[in-house]
Amino acid sequence: MCIATGPFIIMRRAICGRRIERRPVGWLVASSTIAGMWSLFSGILMLNLVFVAIT
Repeated sequence: MCIATGPFIIMRRAICGRRIERRPVGWLVASSTIAGMWSLFSGILMLNLVFVAIT
C-alpha cells in the first residue's frame, strides 16, 4: 500500500511545507522529482509483475 500512497504523502507534505513553513521553491521541486520518480518506478514494477503473471 505504501508503494501507491508514498508519492501522494510526499507531495502533500511538500505543499504544506511550502505554504505554512515558507520552505524554498527548490524544496518543492526536489519533492516533486522524488514523487515523480517513485511513481514511475512503482508503475514499472507493477507492469513487470503483471507481465510475469501473464506469461
